[in-house]
Amino acid sequence: MIKRFIQLCRKFMNQHQGQAFILVLIMLLVGGLMFAPLLSFMNTGLETGWVYENKTTELYAADAVIEDGMWQIKYDELESLSSPRTYSVYDYDTVWDFELDEAVNDENVSGTISYLTRK
Repeated sequence: MIKRFIQLCRKFMNQHQGQAFILVLIMLLVGGLMFAPLLSFMNTGLETGWVYENKTTELYAADAVIEDGMWQIKYDELESLSSPRTYSVYDYDTVWDFELDEAVNDENVSGTISYLTRK
């Protein structure tokens, strides 16, 4: 079996009548068939990267608002933008709106603090 395969390979190598051209055409066909799915795969990867980056920046901005709100409550610095009242532990009706002093990911970020009531 192996001897017959070697004989066929030698016969094929000794006859130079356009076999390379056929081989190149087959390679071009296979490469062309793989090109479109490869581009689609790369495009999907780029879109996924953009979505991941946007969600990450949104998460960081939300975390910054939460941390700043907790700091303002802890150090009694919270004043509402919509009303002149300062934060009070027993004030269950006021909603405090505030903005961060610094931009987060080149965006101005604001937050709202209010009491949650459990039913």
